Amino acid sequence: MAVSLYLFHPLLSLIVLLAPLPTLYTTYVGNKLEFRFTRDNTKILREADYYQGVLLGPSAKEVKVLNLFDFFFAKWKALADDYLIRETKNQRNVFLLGAAGGFVANLANVAANVFAIVLLTRGELSIGALGAVLSLNGTLMGNTSQLFGSIAKFLAKKHEAVQFFELIDLKEQETGDEDVGPALDIECLEARNVSYRYPLTDQYRIRNVNFTIRRGEKVAFVGENGAGKSTFVKLLTGMLEPSDGEIRINGAPVRRQDAAGRYDALAIVFQEPSRFNMFTVADNVFLGDTARPRDEAAIDTALAFAGFGGADRDALLGRDIGGTDLSGGQWQKIAIARAYYRGRNFVVLDEPTSNLDPLAEAEIFRRYMAMSGDRTVIIVTHRISAAALADRIVVFKDGEIVEDGTHDELLAAGGEYARLYAAQAEWYDR
Repeated sequence: MAVSLYLFHPLLSLIVLLAPLPTLYTTYVGNKLEFRFTRDNTKILREADYYQGVLLGPSAKEVKVLNLFDFFFAKWKALADDYLIRETKNQRNVFLLGAAGGFVANLANVAANVFAIVLLTRGELSIGALGAVLSLNGTLMGNTSQLFGSIAKFLAKKHEAVQFFELIDLKEQETGDEDVGPALDIECLEARNVSYRYPLTDQYRIRNVNFTIRRGEKVAFVGENGAGKSTFVKLLTGMLEPSDGEIRINGAPVRRQDAAGRYDALAIVFQEPSRFNMFTVADNVFLGDTARPRDEAAIDTALAFAGFGGADRDALLGRDIGGTDLSGGQWQKIAIARAYYRGRNFVVLDEPTSNLDPLAEAEIFRRYMAMSGDRTVIIVTHRISAAALADRIVVFKDGEIVEDGTHDELLAAGGEYARLYAAQAEWYDR
């Protein structure tokens, strides 16, 4: 087409050939801006994504229990704010480049059409040739589409903002308008006719359980895998709401008490504890209680209590960021140290040593049992050797409590506990 137009008028051909150049140039520069932005902001985006995962992923329950939501939210928001400001500036520049290129290209096409009409009025161009020139409208439409494509790309980048506001909403839900009271002083924790079933099903995980634990008691929950031990712990600590019955603290229903105060009274170690990467070993312990000034000596004491070793206390954790990669057992010991550093009078150990050998597990449990008499401890385990260290043993089977007593009493009774004891003794004798 350009050659044909050249036969009618060289200027027409020149306009047609030069019209796409502004768009090509601005697209090239825009792609370079996008590449540089991605290269320069990968680290900040990765860190923001990590904190978002901590707040919304599997670590959320431990974050809630440790009252760490505000701590991690502040870190995420600072990164997200910085990233969104940078991205908005970059996208604005890319958009303006695309708009400028599209505008110049469209202006060139309009100029070509106007010039062709002028040539027609002078008799220098035939009607047929004019039709050929006007076919440049296709190019005009193409450039217009590119212009609106730039706008669409700019708007599409708002998906990070959507996630931003979702977390803002979650932050408001977490804090609410209620006053946050002090940590509860738990003298007595009680379950009355508690049952729990999965939502939208009739399948009960816990059925009609009654249980009371008072300050200073050291209690072990035992039973086979799937017996309901961990589910019942979640009900006791408020992580789950009973389908029937109620949990009471100091005689008052749990649901009527401040959630933050309830969590602040507890030190819980979960079977799969949170792994707070991008922090040091010592930082991970400090996260057990960020409300008080950091105490390095207490952190070292907590690590020694848990028997942690194999990595420096100041080692940055996380293989993805070039840090130290810990084993599952080391992470569990960090979680135990975190609970110890937290220093609460009500401790729950929900199978926290599944990655440790029985001797190491028994040693950690023995240390907890040797704590001051007024500290309440619940240990969840399927290992009878560890349960035998407790003052009192509660046996779960099929979501119910079937036995409750001391190690010697339950062995003498010859029931479920005695069966589990005999089975495990036979296994260790092999």
